[in-house]
Amino acid sequence: MVDIEKVRKFFLADTFAMGQGIVIEEVDEGYAKCTVVPNENHMNAGNAVQGGLTFTLADFAFAVATNCTGNLTVSLENNISFISPPKGKMTAIAKVCRETRSVAFCDVEVFDDSEKLVAKMSVTGFKKGEIEYLK
Repeated sequence: MVDIEKVRKFFLADTFAMGQGIVIEEVDEGYAKCTVVPNENHMNAGNAVQGGLTFTLADFAFAVATNCTGNLTVSLENNISFISPPKGKMTAIAKVCRETRSVAFCDVEVFDDSEKLVAKMSVTGFKKGEIEYLK
């Protein structure tokens, strides 16, 4: 069982994600659910949510899903497809598909308030070592 409060405390150091208002809602081994409520600072010139926020939310959910068991994992490659502009709160669900000793493969889906699919991301991550704080 993963201690969500320890995970939340660890990720407070991710000042970029925290500064965007991203919240860790659920976490389990190889799984994370994170949310963000876009505000006026997250809009692009076309008055839609900036794709960078969607990417950051998805990448952060990947980080939580792969790091929550105490293995420091960083992104090696991310591939994101933006499917539709979000309306309201966004939710990212990250699931680890496969892991080896040094690599993790993860799929992330991002939905909006109406449960419409906003984006899909595939991430390959590299496991750098243990995070003693989370063990």
